[in-house]
Amino acid sequence: MASSAFVLPPNDTAVLQRVPPTGLLLPGACVVQLPESGRTLGLCEAYSAVTRNELVVNGGVEARPLSQQECWQEFAQRGSTSGVSFAALYAAFAWFRGQGWSPRSAASGGFHFVLYRGD
Repeated sequence: MASSAFVLPPNDTAVLQRVPPTGLLLPGACVVQLPESGRTLGLCEAYSAVTRNELVVNGGVEARPLSQQECWQEFAQRGSTSGVSFAALYAAFAWFRGQGWSPRSAASGGFHFVLYRGD
């Protein structure tokens, strides 16, 4: 399956649209991989990008694009390796974003998030 690029040529020269990148929800993992850049996003980062229409997540058996509701359900099922629910993690993630912080997944370091000031 080919992944879309971050920016594709517009279909209509009069309207320039930014096409969201496509991420792959890895089987059994709690990350979304962006094949074009090689970057991985934590589930909270990925869901936040989905809600802003900045990311399309492919998942499920068919690896088809998931709706926002399907993403929530899939991410909630995967939960967190630390036993904290996705809903609780996303609530904290959204709160920090609302306070002007830019939370990034820090699971590899043993933390839920690393906070950076601003976007």
